[in-house]
Amino acid sequence: MSSLKGNKIPIMKHYIGLPKEIYILLMAKIINSLGRFIGPLLTLILTTKIGMSQTAAGSLMTLSMILQSPCVLIGGKLADTIGRKRVICIFFGLSALTYLLCAFMPVSTYMAYTLILASCFASFSGSAYDAMVTDYTTPENRQDAFSLIYMGMNIGAAIAPVIGGFLLENHLKLLFAIDAVTTFVAIFLVGVFTKEHERVVKMVEKREEKDSEVNKNVIHVLLETPVLLEFAFIMSIYSFVYMQYGFGMPLGMNQVFGNRGAALFGIICSINALLVIFFTPLAINITRKMKIKNVLAFGGICYGACFVVMAFSHHMTGFVVGIVLLTVGEILCTVNTAAFIANLAKVTHLGRINSVLTIIREAGGCLSPIVIGWVLKVVTIQQSFVVVAVIAVVGGVLMIGLREEGRKDCS
Repeated sequence: MSSLKGNKIPIMKHYIGLPKEIYILLMAKIINSLGRFIGPLLTLILTTKIGMSQTAAGSLMTLSMILQSPCVLIGGKLADTIGRKRVICIFFGLSALTYLLCAFMPVSTYMAYTLILASCFASFSGSAYDAMVTDYTTPENRQDAFSLIYMGMNIGAAIAPVIGGFLLENHLKLLFAIDAVTTFVAIFLVGVFTKEHERVVKMVEKREEKDSEVNKNVIHVLLETPVLLEFAFIMSIYSFVYMQYGFGMPLGMNQVFGNRGAALFGIICSINALLVIFFTPLAINITRKMKIKNVLAFGGICYGACFVVMAFSHHMTGFVVGIVLLTVGEILCTVNTAAFIANLAKVTHLGRINSVLTIIREAGGCLSPIVIGWVLKVVTIQQSFVVVAVIAVVGGVLMIGLREEGRKDCS
């Protein structure tokens, strides 16, 4: 027993002693994720409840991501202009109000468009959230902070898809209401128990005074660190692949399992979340001293292996093996992506840099549903998984060749 205790301490000790604000952001993320029903089930809501075809649903999801691009840019700009906290509270609040509106709407294409609006409001806050985590951390504890919040998100996500999968059939409106309420609680925690970092307050003041360095164009700043642009391009390939977790995988499970597909996909989502909770500390501990690009390359290979397995799966066991592989890749990519960008980005432009790189990275995910929707006109969903696997491997090879010159601490 003593040896087991001794093994646990080195893995978890990195999460002790982080700034108070990190733990508040963690709690907000957990609560918000407990009610996050809509995102994981969006494909099934569009196809089984609203009645869209697979191709139409893919096109609408792509439209949603296209519309989110300017929202992400504006959100990043606002995070550097008025502060991270205000952006998080204002736009999460608008997103929650929009989901609440869906709870009282008839099920129709108008509901689908309202869901797009809710996603757009939420996308304003992503860069601000990451920037706030970066504000209160250093390069030494930044990876730990991002991985802790990532685990927190998955604590809620472990529960939400299972509940959502069972409620989807007869209680769709309740899903929207719960999503709105949990978002409001998360806003309360951030709004009351956190404060803007002093560095950000001074940065906002300098911006108002027309300081030339603070007001420097974000594109010029990015061109000074081109490795970030190369990195974002490769991650867009990963985003294309990962998007099939939410689009292709539920369709594949519906094809294999019929009416049980939605509930079984909810279980798969919960397995994903539980694995994240238990594997993230171990993965971070094992890869702590490795080059980030090598860790990310291995993550891409895991993505590819996932879809190879699922391409030939006709039983739940195959999908479980696939989600384990996908989760390992997800852990390695998510945590290391956030830390990689935070360590290189200038703090005066952190919100804007996060937003620009997010758009580049998510461009792949934006194209994924519509491209695979077209592919599904000539191949089966499981055959399309082979195509996705090849794309993942290409991304992994490119990541290995990523240049790492010019890395520096810009915090």
